[in-house]
Amino acid sequence: MPLKLLTTEYNGPELAAKLRENWLSGFATDKSERVLCASLEIIRWLASLLAESGLPLPNCSPSDIPLHLVLADIPDLQAADDKAKLMIRNAIRDSIHVLDYDQDLFCTLEGDYMIHKFWSLPNNLIYNSMEWRAVDDIVFPRYGYIHQIAKKGLFHGIKDPEDLARTVEERLNAHEENGGTTHHIQNPPTFIRFEWKRDENRGALCPGDFSMFDVEIRDAYVEDKLLTHSIVRASYRLVCIAKRWNKDEKPIAAHFYMSDGRSFFPQDDGELSQYWSCDNSGEYYLVYQKSDETRDSRPRSPDLSHRIQHPKSISGGEDEASNDSDDPSHQDTSRSSSPSLQLATRPKAQTRISLRHHPYRYSL
Repeated sequence: MPLKLLTTEYNGPELAAKLRENWLSGFATDKSERVLCASLEIIRWLASLLAESGLPLPNCSPSDIPLHLVLADIPDLQAADDKAKLMIRNAIRDSIHVLDYDQDLFCTLEGDYMIHKFWSLPNNLIYNSMEWRAVDDIVFPRYGYIHQIAKKGLFHGIKDPEDLARTVEERLNAHEENGGTTHHIQNPPTFIRFEWKRDENRGALCPGDFSMFDVEIRDAYVEDKLLTHSIVRASYRLVCIAKRWNKDEKPIAAHFYMSDGRSFFPQDDGELSQYWSCDNSGEYYLVYQKSDETRDSRPRSPDLSHRIQHPKSISGGEDEASNDSDDPSHQDTSRSSSPSLQLATRPKAQTRISLRHHPYRYSL
């Protein structure tokens, strides 16, 4: 009998609170399982933030074992009977096989399974699956594969805080390729992911260094046969940072942050330590959530350097829905999936073109 899904009984604030109530790592029996559970707990945390914001969660069937485990009603470790413990541990072992797992954080979080099941949600895509392609004076729509767009939501090679906004803006703004210009229809995603390589020669971090960044990108749309641009501004706040462990290192828990910067400490997190510093060199996985705040108005910044206390868990939420698609022909036609999107139209940013609807679909 599969574990009960929380999404079948709860939504909104209740769902977010339930997802944050109990965690997987305490049920792990060895290092390999602890690494997997720590990775799946990151997706569980992000799912709770989606529920809190009233955004869609992925569809899940009993055959989707890793995702089913992420969204399952995990019992309290101390109160669970032997039958419940065995069921969860079997699901953990089954997830290892489904994920083609290699004891690596990125293998779980950025592998094909999570790309298809989680990062391909419309609100997680970095831009719309349809874009405008301009070649000479002809503009036509081109369609991309959802799976490939979802992969582009991970940004590599970040070394300094200044790199965050710059790398996002460079990828999302119009760019030249193959003798023409590609203009994206912007859909600032709920989450943006980064691989951060911490340089051992870099000085100590200040609490606010990586806490938040703002982006300003050009949205493209056609109006009255004009290729028109408007400015889309969005702010992002750090909600998760995890260290990519070497296979000879002891796994550690991810640091989670609420949307206002407060730390969240999962209970019953097994042998995973919350007390670690990212001042050391290494590779880190950062996840940012779109925020209604701007950088200048943020009330607090998460401290990335250390943990000194263990408060009770914090919970909250709003509404829940479901959506999932990896169809190459699928396109998200909404202008934005978040109420925090701000548009500032600039009528002068228009280029007169002849519009032609191209009958073919192109792979990005």
